[in-house]
Amino acid sequence: MPDNAPPVASRHAPSSSYSTIGWACLFLMVAMFNLTLVVAGLKEFIIDELGGTINHATLFFSVETFAYLVFAPLWGLASDRLRTRKPFVVIGFLGSGLLYTLFGLIDNVNTLLVLRFFQGALSVMGWSILMAAVLDQVGDRGRGRMMGLMGASLILGVSLGAPMGGYVTRSLGARAPLYVAAVLFVLIAIGSLILPSHRIQSAPTRLASIATALRSQPRLLLPMAFHFVDRFTVGFFVVIFPLYLDSMGATDPAVRGRYLALFLLPFALLQYGAGRLTDAIGPYKPLVVGSFAY
Repeated sequence: MPDNAPPVASRHAPSSSYSTIGWACLFLMVAMFNLTLVVAGLKEFIIDELGGTINHATLFFSVETFAYLVFAPLWGLASDRLRTRKPFVVIGFLGSGLLYTLFGLIDNVNTLLVLRFFQGALSVMGWSILMAAVLDQVGDRGRGRMMGLMGASLILGVSLGAPMGGYVTRSLGARAPLYVAAVLFVLIAIGSLILPSHRIQSAPTRLASIATALRSQPRLLLPMAFHFVDRFTVGFFVVIFPLYLDSMGATDPAVRGRYLALFLLPFALLQYGAGRLTDAIGPYKPLVVGSFAY
């Protein structure tokens, strides 16, 4: 192979990359921990302190996820074009930390929502490109297992963030989770500097293969639709459930966070096993059976 040819991922991650993958999963967990750290105390922050409404509280979460939808493919395309991942991860996490700091200083809910959109764009730059960097390290045979491991890391972070955010809100005030999230984002931005800086396969090959796969197998749109519906319903529940509990008399944010964790923890505990099962029997049976049961 010519010296200037792009590296091709082996079928199995080399042993030297396992520690990098472990750190990456930790960073993913922290990024998602920050996502729900503020959810249990949304009522105290958005409604009580900023004078917003329930609509504003739900928009605080929805605006960020809408930014995910808009920017995730753009960051993926950009990182493919530039054939690098690491700068996107570091900048995304660092920018999110800085914006979370600004959140704690704002007294206007509309300004908060505007900044939230940009924070979502930076956050998804960090964690989505980090996931791509992990998948660069493994071959086709290990993708299901690795996606299960990363999925478990993501959902474990989401699950732990809700109850911890409730306790922080109750103990230190409604804005305290914002500052905690800011510090954690800065820490994982610094930690991401340990990621390898190798060049990846050039973008035209990747994009062409994706387009070819969708043209030749349009049924691939089916799991994409399933994933959309699944994430939509989870996001809907994560935001609405704590507000619903407050209306039912659960005024303690720590209690709301604990109840939300009961919903989210099984996602984390079953992710890795689902990935191993997918490697063994293929994706479609687990997809259909799991979605139907859910």
